[in-house]
Amino acid sequence: MRWRRPEVLLTTGVLAGVLYSNFLLDALLSRRHDWFAVVSELEMPGYPTATLLRTTDVVCSLLVIGIAGVLWTARRARGAERLAAAAMVVFALGGIVAALVPLPCRPGASSCPAPRQVLQDGVHDTASLVSQVAVFVSAGAIALALRTEGPRWLVRHGHATFWVGGIAGTVLLVTLDQTHPGSWQAGLVQRLQLAWMSTWIYGFAVATVVARSRAERPVRSAAATP
Repeated sequence: MRWRRPEVLLTTGVLAGVLYSNFLLDALLSRRHDWFAVVSELEMPGYPTATLLRTTDVVCSLLVIGIAGVLWTARRARGAERLAAAAMVVFALGGIVAALVPLPCRPGASSCPAPRQVLQDGVHDTASLVSQVAVFVSAGAIALALRTEGPRWLVRHGHATFWVGGIAGTVLLVTLDQTHPGSWQAGLVQRLQLAWMSTWIYGFAVATVVARSRAERPVRSAAATP
């Protein structure tokens, strides 16, 4: 199937990664782009490019699910690789929920007191957090699965994504969100984290190609005649 070809998988990974960093698209199209606002604010109802940005989130998620399906069904995929595939599906589903249930208002705004708005805010934040954590679980799983096989750059990228982009970045972002909600620091850190996650989406596509190529190699038999 063409969908499983390496060049198609890698191109899909690049496209999904670009779509995930859709704040860059807003910066190109909207004069109102605020580089330091939390990215979810760009998708609130009433924002000029909100519908476009939410659509790109959903398209990105669907592309990632497609890549994850290829990895999951690879004949010689390892357990950690299938864990990574499952985690990326969780990432994608969380992204879809966050896109369909956007923030009702800016963080810390006094114009969002209604119980429905509070619930909507909670659903969006929870879906976004689960989605992000799933990416970092995927990165750690791929780094574990490919630690002896490589490619080495992908293993290093997986470790860095898990520990720096994931653990350190999330702790810093949550801390800023609790202490300075809606601050420019949180907006900047979030953009850096999203950009890092975008690079991992491509890394995940590379990992899928590695698993597929392994499945196509002949299995060595101990009884084979040299």
